[in-house]
Amino acid sequence: MTPARLSLVTIAAFALAPAALAQAAPENSLAFGFALVPDYDGSADYSLRPAINGSFSFGDVTLDLRGTGLRADLIAGPVAAGPVLNYRFGRSSDVDNPQVAALPETEDALELGAFVSVPLNGTVALSADLLADVSGTHDGVLASLSADWRQPVSDRMAVFASASVSAMDANFAQTYYGITAAGAAASGLPAYAPGGGLRDAGLTLGASYDLTDRTTLTAAIGYRRLLGDAADSPIVQAGDRDQMTLRLGLGWAF
Repeated sequence: MTPARLSLVTIAAFALAPAALAQAAPENSLAFGFALVPDYDGSADYSLRPAINGSFSFGDVTLDLRGTGLRADLIAGPVAAGPVLNYRFGRSSDVDNPQVAALPETEDALELGAFVSVPLNGTVALSADLLADVSGTHDGVLASLSADWRQPVSDRMAVFASASVSAMDANFAQTYYGITAAGAAASGLPAYAPGGGLRDAGLTLGASYDLTDRTTLTAAIGYRRLLGDAADSPIVQAGDRDQMTLRLGLGWAF
């Protein structure tokens, strides 16, 4: 397994509700926990990694830290929108699958983009984000859409769900799912040149419980199914196109 590190989460570190569904609460929050996640995209092996999530308000501006992503909501009101900065971990040779371990390593990437989250009512919001590589690692683009739902079931407990889908361009696909001739010779996997298109679809289910007025315990389980050229990659075929995550976190509001 890979060494423990902050986990990258497409939706949120502990699958908490988006800004558009945030409950009336103190302006700042910080959560720490652990996530059981695949070693790399398409892996059948899992690692337990630390995770962090936070929200900090500065007047009409709200900063949301979600795993390795930082969002700035620049719009006052129910609609949330603004820039996104994301750090994407690469794939190292320190993985359990010997064929994937023999492939050239993928460097970490820094991505910049924008997001918008629009509430449909008090419990449902639609969100979209677009990320582009600015580090020269994959020189690609990734777009995501999600529908998020949150419903209180008691004074202290709420349940939530999120359904998502993402799409990638050919540059992103080649970096994370492609295999060059040199990589094929080193690993024994066939050479593969994927194109852009749908990357995955996923569903997250979870619950949060207020231990005190300012302390919340959150647990979530997530499922993603890799699609299209991502699923057809020999890297994924050597692992699993069905990806699970388990998350547990403790948060404080202040």
